[in-house]
Amino acid sequence: MSQCIARLHQDFIKISSDSRSSVLKNGEYFAMNDDAKKIEQVGDKVIFLSGSYWVLLGIIDQFKSLNFEEQTISNLRDLSINEAERFKSEYPKEFAGYNEKARLVELLIATFENEKGIIYNISSTNNFEITLIKGKKFVSTIYLGPYSDYIDSHFKFNNFDTVHYAYESVASEQVGGWHEHYELTKDKIEHRRKKIKDTKVVKYYDEKLHAHLNATDGIKITSHGEPVFYVDTDGILRTNDLVGKRLRITTDPFGESDDDVLLLDAESRKLYLNRWDIVGAGAVDAKLISANMISAELGYISDIVAKSLSTMTRAAIAGWSNFIEIKDKTVQWITGHVTQGEHISVNGKPMYWVESSETGLMTDEVTRWPVYKYLSDDSNKKVKMEAGFKGEGAAATPYWQMGEGDNGIGNSAIYLMDKYNGGLKQRYGSSNYDKERSIDLADDGIFINSENGKTVVSTKDFTVTSENGSIKIGNTTGALFEITSDNVFNLKGAKINFDAGEYSFK
Repeated sequence: MSQCIARLHQDFIKISSDSRSSVLKNGEYFAMNDDAKKIEQVGDKVIFLSGSYWVLLGIIDQFKSLNFEEQTISNLRDLSINEAERFKSEYPKEFAGYNEKARLVELLIATFENEKGIIYNISSTNNFEITLIKGKKFVSTIYLGPYSDYIDSHFKFNNFDTVHYAYESVASEQVGGWHEHYELTKDKIEHRRKKIKDTKVVKYYDEKLHAHLNATDGIKITSHGEPVFYVDTDGILRTNDLVGKRLRITTDPFGESDDDVLLLDAESRKLYLNRWDIVGAGAVDAKLISANMISAELGYISDIVAKSLSTMTRAAIAGWSNFIEIKDKTVQWITGHVTQGEHISVNGKPMYWVESSETGLMTDEVTRWPVYKYLSDDSNKKVKMEAGFKGEGAAATPYWQMGEGDNGIGNSAIYLMDKYNGGLKQRYGSSNYDKERSIDLADDGIFINSENGKTVVSTKDFTVTSENGSIKIGNTTGALFEITSDNVFNLKGAKINFDAGEYSFK
């Protein structure tokens, strides 16, 4: 049994519990241990738990494992129902002993919503309905446990010490251990604990463990009447916790060594995933994933180290498709096709898609949709852009290339940006003939080259044009200075001023 005292107000909640677990044997209560977790903080909630220890342990452990956004009252109710059903199916005899007096699950959840204090109640005796208790301007006191009536009639709860004295006054086989006390406001949760002194001799249940060995049960150990370790006659092990420094899992532990394949070795901290099938992994959280190849329609991976990576999808089967490939030290932006390869097998089992979309889950059960490996079709592959490194090690330099070219001379119709040691050069090769058009930003200057082609520099106020050996410099008013290909100087303007005078043009 458990004793809970809660004080509920709009602006604060005070809720506490003892920590002594007990067992009922032949109509008499016995204490078992003084460190039971009857009340815990989970996120922005404080939860008091009363009922079957094994059911409550499953509920609170699963609830704590949820993300903060998933730690809702509705999900807590669903977990309570599921754990109660599991307990009923696995221990029907023990389940039958729970009733209105000895409740299987009783929860009080203290929290703040919309900056107002609130307490929820979920009870197996009320079909796990969610009951809401809102804080009011005046303080409401809530009791739950075997001594609620006595405490209500004898104590006024003004502070922590008064509540603590109430627990010590009813200390018994059902109540005791530690006084766990929580105070909640909309901004914070504070926790205090203090040892509850026993005011009388407490009887403890010292028949903690019972072992059974027979042809029906196999090997079974019960603690306080409930199974904690069980190996049936087929060798199937069931236990609450399994801890082993040298745990090893193999495929045939009783067979010959050649037939036995190691699956897990806890001592060397090795899990051989290539010998397992992983089904329905909802989320993968990892600092590092290392692989030869990853292929997925959709997915999120935090960090990845891979020899190659492609964003190619099934769309490339039907026709031209755009995708990106990363391999070794280059990244390529490709328009291309794919070809169908071999039927994929995992651990020797041919794999099949579960759905006709041929994406998502795979299975080794035969369906109409085999899983094939798809390869890039090199005969129908156009590299539209490429980035990477030239050279090796610390001396490597980056480059960027755009355009697939036009099958002309050299690098015709291709743009190349090259960050070499001492400068940055941007070059385009003219269509068909690869005539250089470039700007070279070097340590010793800026160099512009337009091989066999004109050069035009145009700004807001003047233009410079070079074409076929002729150079022209002009401005927005029409003034012009020209050097022809045969070295003739042409001037067009209103006048020329010299230090000694001026000369006007007609």
